[in-house]
Amino acid sequence: MASCANAGGFTLIELVVTLTLLMLLSAIVATGFSPWLAFQQALETDQRLAAQQQLWMAWLERHAGEVEQAGADPGLALGERWLADGTLLDAASWQLPLSAALGAAGPALVEDGFHQPWRMHVSRSLLRDERGIALHYHVLALVSPGANGRIEPATRFDAATGLLLLAGDDRGVLIDGWPLARQQLERLDARLERAGNAWQDWFRARWEGDAERDPSIDYFAGPCPGDPLASAWDGGPDALPPSCDAASDPAAPGLRLGLSIGELRDPTGAPLHFDANSAATRNPDQADPGLRIPPYSAMVSGGLPGGTRVQRSVLGTL
Repeated sequence: MASCANAGGFTLIELVVTLTLLMLLSAIVATGFSPWLAFQQALETDQRLAAQQQLWMAWLERHAGEVEQAGADPGLALGERWLADGTLLDAASWQLPLSAALGAAGPALVEDGFHQPWRMHVSRSLLRDERGIALHYHVLALVSPGANGRIEPATRFDAATGLLLLAGDDRGVLIDGWPLARQQLERLDARLERAGNAWQDWFRARWEGDAERDPSIDYFAGPCPGDPLASAWDGGPDALPPSCDAASDPAAPGLRLGLSIGELRDPTGAPLHFDANSAATRNPDQADPGLRIPPYSAMVSGGLPGGTRVQRSVLGTL
């Protein structure tokens, strides 16, 4: 008779040996898989940092006027929320506010590639000189705690200088508002130059178009109401409106000069100011007799985030 003792399955010894081998294989696979996973998570973190840096730079550019008017305390007004220095961007509190502010969506707004929440740092309002002009700006820092899930004690952000020091496996990027501040100054310079050149051309054209041209007449604008020296200003029907009081539209002369609404706005969103009759210009209404004689001058000015004003003088050459 044939034996069938082993027909029903494996012996206990066979099962133990098989399970032991499976456990050893799993340990070997896990040991090799863990570094690969950490590498992929670190790579994903770096990619998310780069993307977030671009989103925050765009946000800073759009809201520079508001950010630089907010005062010296480190932090940002993000809609109705206040983003203080060192805030942990947990999904429950910040997913929706960040999505609304940055115009983006997805988990990358609030977590790194290790699925840990970002920490956001915000500097105070910083000040730096550029060509003798004080520029205000902020620096932000977005920091990942890395694979171990905690910010290292040696990782530091200095809110007074905007400097970031990373330690251990922490990762991070700076969102530096300084280049944006310089770009805003360059844009304002370009608009002031265009407006000033247009106003100077206007003066020359009005002078040359006046058959009874008189070098003692200021062709930069018409007279203010009730000015006893009204005859010393451009009295023609097409004269530019004067900058007589705060209630008048400061950009009105610019519209007559053929400048667009966009060209008449400074980086804070306010209109450029055209000044032909203040104490800062040579004009017929000056209290100082030495400043009441030609060549007359005018001034175009605009503001930068943080309150700095930039001006360009225009000379009414004849």
